[in-house]
Parts: sequence; structure tokens; C-alpha cells
Amino acid sequence: MDSGGNRSGELTHLELGFDRFEAATIRDACRAAGFDVELLEMDRNGLAPGFVALVPHRLLVRAADLEDIQQIVNRSFPQPGFGASSSSYVPRRSFRRMATKLVAIAILATILIPIARHVAGFF
Repeated sequence: MDSGGNRSGELTHLELGFDRFEAATIRDACRAAGFDVELLEMDRNGLAPGFVALVPHRLLVRAADLEDIQQIVNRSFPQPGFGASSSSYVPRRSFRRMATKLVAIAILATILIPIARHVAGFF
């Protein structure tokens, strides 16, 4: 596989899903094949360590290399039920909705429990 001599050009990205290990493995496989790629992680700056990623990891690639890199992605971690046109594993909406509700409940409980204790006279 040749990454082409073009070091400039339009950039695009591939969604790699929510598994950091898989995303890093795909990045390394692309680099080993000679492609210049960059892994974009949701929480790279430590904004949400320990929280479930709500935004999938993405691989920044040159548009000219997209087809070759898509083959590496499909070879590295094939996703059952997804065709070659799909570039990522996206959880079902019901799972995402449930995760959002659980986070909202946790935040609400964190706010309301101290208020309820104060109103009830518990210190």
C-alpha cells in the first residue's frame, strides 16, 4: 500500500467507535502501513476521565488515503452487521438514551441529596 507522495490535501475523519484500545491499534496499523494519521480522542485533555465516552474516537486522515485506510480498519477490527460503507461502530440509540438518563440521574442525585438533608435538618 502506498500512502501517495501527497503530504497536503483535504482532511477527513473515520469514526472508530468507543474502545480506546481498538482505536489506538488501528492508528498504529495505519502508521505502520505508511499513512500519516492522527487519533482524535474525546477526553485527550482529561476533560472527562473515567466517564463513558459519548463521542466516538476518530481517526484524522487525508481524503486521498481514505479508501486504503478503511480497508485497514475493516481488517483490524471487523464489525459484524456493518458493511464496508460504515466507518464506525455506533451504539444503539436505546443504549445511548439509557446512558444519558443514568448520567442525568446521578447528577440530579448529587445536587438534591445535600439540599434534602439541609431542609430535613440533617447536617
